[in-house]
Amino acid sequence: MKEHQKYFPEKWHNAYNIDVPIIDEQHKQLFVLIQNLEDLQKKQAAPIDAELLAAFYKLAQFAGDQLIREEMYLQSIGSPTLPKHKKLHQGFVSQIIAYQKSIEEGGNPLKETVRYLKHWFVDHCLAYDREALKKRP
Repeated sequence: MKEHQKYFPEKWHNAYNIDVPIIDEQHKQLFVLIQNLEDLQKKQAAPIDAELLAAFYKLAQFAGDQLIREEMYLQSIGSPTLPKHKKLHQGFVSQIIAYQKSIEEGGNPLKETVRYLKHWFVDHCLAYDREALKKRP
């Protein structure tokens, strides 16, 4: 079992907050969307059904918006981590677009997508964001 799968939380705990209320709320919403996608993916039989596809698109849209809001917040506080943060976010968006393209071409990368999202959540939202925001000017 991969490390991120072992440690992806079963439910949201306030200990995951990074003490920036707007970002904490967005992370909580992203957490719920990942769980929802995973629940649907586990129940899914091929091909991808409309409910699962809608959950993927909802998560992708929310995540894209959330990354922009996070970058705006980092810019507003003059965070020295903003350039690196943007680069990490661009990598995330590129990966989600690749999954979307695969789905639209008839592929079914949702199990892999869920693993990636869990990994991102644990490594980026719960770890990197916490560290980045400790470096507030």
